[in-house]
Amino acid sequence: MTYLHVIEVEPEVRDWLELLPEKHYMNVEEYAGLLASMGASTPMPFSRPPAGRSV
Repeated sequence: MTYLHVIEVEPEVRDWLELLPEKHYMNVEEYAGLLASMGASTPMPFSRPPAGRSV
């Protein structure tokens, strides 16, 4: 069984995502899946910690 990390989406981000064309939304889904499956080990340039925070 593969453990997936939880990605929290704020309401305003969800609203923005719903406005994206399907092609762009599918790209977001692909990268969100990558982040959910790899978590903190997701390589750059797909992910980086917030400024001032290390992994």
